[in-house]
Amino acid sequence: MFRSLILEKKRLEARIKRLLQEKETISEKMEHIKLEKIVDDLKHEKAELEERIERLEKEKTDVIQDIEVTEIIGGLKCPKNYRCYRKKYKELCKAEFVEQVKIVHCLEEDAKGCIFSLLYKDACYCQCPLRNYIAEKIER
Repeated sequence: MFRSLILEKKRLEARIKRLLQEKETISEKMEHIKLEKIVDDLKHEKAELEERIERLEKEKTDVIQDIEVTEIIGGLKCPKNYRCYRKKYKELCKAEFVEQVKIVHCLEEDAKGCIFSLLYKDACYCQCPLRNYIAEKIER
């Protein structure tokens, strides 16, 4: 009887050892799962922050452009009453920005009648500071 109790004790101790090992394995897996969840949450948060930064950068650019446009308008007399600015750049004179030489080629049919047009070799170029700014900085 004493021998059977010793054997039973050893079986129970072995079982306790296996259960403790299993508990440790489960704890490690749970910790790993928690870490994976934290990593996923951080990735999601990073993506949200990057989107927010992008929106803020765009907003910053818009504010800077508004300041620069306001400065241009302050020193300008516009015969069209700043139509391009008032209409949020939706009603612009037809023009094409020539990147290589940083000038605006006017494509309006009545360009010769505009006080800002400059005729050179059968082509009209726009000298309006506001239209040039819009073509170079905003329309791109």
